[in-house]
Amino acid sequence: MKPDVQYSGDLNISNTGLKFPYKGSILQNAITVLKKKNPETKILISIGGGSATLASWNSLNEAAIAQFIIDFGLDGADIDFEPSDPKCTFNNGNVSCQTDAQFLDIITRFRAVLPQPYLLTIAASGIGAYGQGDFVNSKPHWSGCGVTVNLLLSDVGKTLDLVSIMAYDVNQPPYNPKEALKAFQSIYKGKVVLGLEVPPEGAGNHTLTIQEVDALADYVFEQRADGLMLWHLQKSPGGTISASNPDAELVGKEICKKFDLKDCKASVISQVSS
Repeated sequence: MKPDVQYSGDLNISNTGLKFPYKGSILQNAITVLKKKNPETKILISIGGGSATLASWNSLNEAAIAQFIIDFGLDGADIDFEPSDPKCTFNNGNVSCQTDAQFLDIITRFRAVLPQPYLLTIAASGIGAYGQGDFVNSKPHWSGCGVTVNLLLSDVGKTLDLVSIMAYDVNQPPYNPKEALKAFQSIYKGKVVLGLEVPPEGAGNHTLTIQEVDALADYVFEQRADGLMLWHLQKSPGGTISASNPDAELVGKEICKKFDLKDCKASVISQVSS
């Protein structure tokens, strides 16, 4: 959903930025069916993304988004604030970004219209906790490093329910998702999950393998983090599906097994979407 959404409470999704090929009433019904089938599943609307401009965030319409969440029976919002160049600077282990004030304002406004028990989460840049403390020289290092640091160190950041690290699409090697997880845990004591992307990644040349899924799942346990996030269920790598070229189904089942969840032999995608 775009930050400057226009929504008047009539289930009309035409001015929301959502690209579903059907009416809002059908979407609402699908959410109802999914929740009935999986009562413990939480469903959030994602706001922003890499294509959202700062101008659209400047015109944030959090009241309309909150009304949408209520009307569609959702559980909260996931804020995906990805400024193209936050112009972060670094000094003696401290980070300062030109977008810090705006990021804090965005989360403050959303928490005001979505009080708990509504969930408020963020999808955080994979290098968003670099440039500070023991991670001042973590690589890659550019002006986007540390874009999440001051939010997570603030009282506003403490109101978040979950941080999902987008540990992928990092253009410049070397990049270590394990190091990224430790960096976020050094400044944020709430729930943190480590994100994986079904290959191929949108940026960079990394290809996720099942061996890596296993290693990262083990590391999540070791660090006492809160899980793995998968981007995304509809994605396929093309070519022959294998442990070295897995699709979302193969990755999802592996995560299911590593975390000892139920029904891991069943189709992950069909469990969610049918």
